[in-house]
Amino acid sequence: GEAINVFSRKARFLDNVQASFGTADDFKISHDGSATYVQNVTSHLIIENQADDSDIIFKSDDGSGGLAEYFRLDGGETRTIFSKDIRFVDSAKLKLGDSGDLQIYHNGANSYIEDVATGDLYIQTNGTNMFLRDGVTGNTFIAMNTGTADVSLKQGGNTKLTTTSVGISVTGD
Repeated sequence: GEAINVFSRKARFLDNVQASFGTADDFKISHDGSATYVQNVTSHLIIENQADDSDIIFKSDDGSGGLAEYFRLDGGETRTIFSKDIRFVDSAKLKLGDSGDLQIYHNGANSYIEDVATGDLYIQTNGTNMFLRDGVTGNTFIAMNTGTADVSLKQGGNTKLTTTSVGISVTGD
């Protein structure tokens, strides 16, 4: 059979000494005294956990000397779970759908929720009401009551126009 080296004790690689794998040193792990490198120079780098219902957990410093989970690939729930905020830099888009049909982004000046496909864009709630409101003042611009199907347009938080089952109701001129 093939010769196998078996380590029965810890192996230590000093700074700037590289552990290499593959005939052409295709995969490398090293530490230079301040940073650690995991480098793949050929094809894909595949990280997998084959244990049933187990996770791949990504942790880092929590900002105060402790350790925190930032995200994990949850094998039991078959989803990715984020435990910390995700920040996209200006103009980087969150794209949803096989072709990136729904895009959410901020371009440095304005924020967008954009449906770039040929279908419709639905904003839905399973709650009682839906509101479009000012995040600074809390004033509501549009209030939608799912129980009565009424929609109210407001100015300065005051209702000016409301749909009703028989038409509309206007407050003021």
